[in-house]
Amino acid sequence: MRNSVRLVERYLFDCLPLTDIGYLDLMAWRYPGLGSNPEDVEVDMSWSRWPAAEPRCYLGPVTTPGLSVTEAIDHETGMVVARSVERLRQPLRRWEVVEMGRPDVGGLPERVRASRMRTGGWTDFRRVGEPVPVPQGAFDAGPARLREALEHGLSGKAA
Repeated sequence: MRNSVRLVERYLFDCLPLTDIGYLDLMAWRYPGLGSNPEDVEVDMSWSRWPAAEPRCYLGPVTTPGLSVTEAIDHETGMVVARSVERLRQPLRRWEVVEMGRPDVGGLPERVRASRMRTGGWTDFRRVGEPVPVPQGAFDAGPARLREALEHGLSGKAA
């Protein structure tokens, strides 16, 4: 019988196939598995085009020692506009908003650029479609219901 695999950091923070941005990285809220915002951690967001944004650093869960996530919050919108994921103080991945979206779509970014440090360079991602509304109840009804709501929304059906 095969040994079981315990997904920890990869499950929480790694990327979807063919992209350089993890799906959790793009969410406007921070992942609940992250720890506190330590006051003694030096934050370096000099790589970001958002110098006026408020930087915050969070430690990873105890199951992934040395993991930290640093993000910049835009004061005007309250949105995360840049994020860096580091392991043992070495950058793994960074992304930032290049072009904000229209107010009628909640400012959902039109363009984001991302870099995965081990491959180098930056990749631009442009949103080509309109946002898909997801019913609020789908977020509280468990993963199966959320997946169903997303599939219906993406296929153009009512969820």
